[in-house]
Amino acid sequence: MSSKITLSILILFVLCVSSTEAASIGSTGLNLRCQCIKTTSKFIHPTNINNIEIIPSGPHCENTEIIASLKSKDRVCLDPTAHWLKKVLNKMMKKHQAMGELDTTAAECSNKNNIKTVIQEKTMNSKVTLAVLTLFVLYVVSTEAASLRHAGVSLRCQCIKTNSKFIHPNHMENIEIIPSGPHCPTVEIIATLKSGSPVCLNPNAVWVKKIIDIMINSSKKNKAH
Repeated sequence: MSSKITLSILILFVLCVSSTEAASIGSTGLNLRCQCIKTTSKFIHPTNINNIEIIPSGPHCENTEIIASLKSKDRVCLDPTAHWLKKVLNKMMKKHQAMGELDTTAAECSNKNNIKTVIQEKTMNSKVTLAVLTLFVLYVVSTEAASLRHAGVSLRCQCIKTNSKFIHPNHMENIEIIPSGPHCPTVEIIATLKSGSPVCLNPNAVWVKKIIDIMINSSKKNKAH
């Protein structure tokens, strides 16, 4: 009798262990699809960062993940609750906005100077006009050469044009933020869609900033729970 009871208990124990192990594996299977096992709150200087990738939470992972690719080729998972992280992201965005405003001002000044030159040229005699035209041609040639050299640098940017049209976060796999540097004078924000297509987003678009903030704040709330 006692042997039968012992056997029954052993069978129940084995079944219990099996079901527990299965549940544990199932849970781990879900978590293993997250890319970050642990995160760091330690400050990393922006000059050491190649890009920052934001992966929103979803069926693959319950947490929003923020991964920095460093110039040392290392990939580091960042703690979304780190105070310095949001400051770095905002600084990148503001720098891009300031550069855009500077370019607009420079273009306006250039247009005013061009108009002024045209008015002055109308009052010149033919010899002076010829001299001005010669100088102008030389200026255009040198400017074009400089533009081509500049284009050589700009072509290293990944974004030729950007999109300001709203894209729902549910359609995004991740958002990559590439800070400006010697490779490219502007900050670039690239969203990889679930269709597999990469889309360059306009960093000045209000909805882009809001989505990045929502993703970071959502990750903070998940971590708090």
